[in-house]
Amino acid sequence: MVGAIHAIIGSALLFSATGELAYSIYTFLYGISCIIFAYGLWADKKTGWLGTIIVSLFVILVDVSTVLGMSLIPGVPRAAAIGEIPYSLAVLVYLFQPKIVKVFKKKD
Repeated sequence: MVGAIHAIIGSALLFSATGELAYSIYTFLYGISCIIFAYGLWADKKTGWLGTIIVSLFVILVDVSTVLGMSLIPGVPRAAAIGEIPYSLAVLVYLFQPKIVKVFKKKD
């Protein structure tokens, strides 16, 4: 769901040509990545697990930099960054539970 929302918002921003182009592209690619890796998780693919971890870490890095006033991607709204940090952390906490790691360690 998060992926679809971001992909739609990102594409709307791209087509409306409002705001920072970098943020529009980032939002769209984040959404598409979430959709692809969510499918990988659903299909029990290790690449889905690993991809979700990498995307979540990247989002945390971008959002923390925004909150600290050193934005890596121009145009990321501070309020959105503050909301995405706990979400991404929750995803990571879930994916690093021993029972989840065990499931994906055997895959691919």
